[in-house]
Amino acid sequence: MDKDAITTMSLQELSDFPLDDFFDNYEQGLRRLVSNFQVEAACRKEESDEAREKLISIRKLIAKLLKTTNEDFDIDPEECGDQVDELLEACVRQATLQAS
Repeated sequence: MDKDAITTMSLQELSDFPLDDFFDNYEQGLRRLVSNFQVEAACRKEESDEAREKLISIRKLIAKLLKTTNEDFDIDPEECGDQVDELLEACVRQATLQAS
């Protein structure tokens, strides 16, 4: 039953209304809704963790590649942080300037 139907009920209909069933159904609906949000959040967390692991793996590969192509680069081949991004960006910038 929707809330609009309840507002049009007479006093007798309201007093006969099965509140226990109404609130049980309401609570079950809320539990399902919360459960759905929890499942969705868990899926998103798993996707985020997988993406983070992939990013770390790719950054390590890039760090190793940069180190092997130029030993002057001061970078740990196991580095997986922002330093890899910054060094790669500098390399790309330098390469595009040389190509011009």
